[in-house]
Amino acid sequence: MLQWAFILLSCLEVVLLTLVIVFFQRLKRSESVLNTLQDKQQNLLNKLDFNSRIEEQLMETFRERQNELIRLADDIERKSDELRSLIKQADSISHSPRTKRQAVINAYRRGMSARQIAKAMNLSEDEVELMLMETGSR
Repeated sequence: MLQWAFILLSCLEVVLLTLVIVFFQRLKRSESVLNTLQDKQQNLLNKLDFNSRIEEQLMETFRERQNELIRLADDIERKSDELRSLIKQADSISHSPRTKRQAVINAYRRGMSARQIAKAMNLSEDEVELMLMETGSR
């Protein structure tokens, strides 16, 4: 009976040893899978870091472009104000009596009739005749 117990215990030891070997092999495979997952996780973290740096660069470029656009809009507004001022100044000069008189004389010298000058400059024919007489062109 003791021999049977000894044989049974030996068989149990062999089974336990086999189970331990199988357990360690599975543990080794699990460790390999875990290492692979860790490598992939590190790769993902590297890519996320790279993406965040690129995003930051894009945001900085966007801010620079926005500031440039604001500056350009201000420049355009300033130039627009200058142009309005120049147009007002030109209008005031072109509507002055001296300028009109000179334009009438120049048109008459180019061979236009008083009627044509009056029509072109939105003046009455009498005004044109008067300007021409005052300057002695007629």
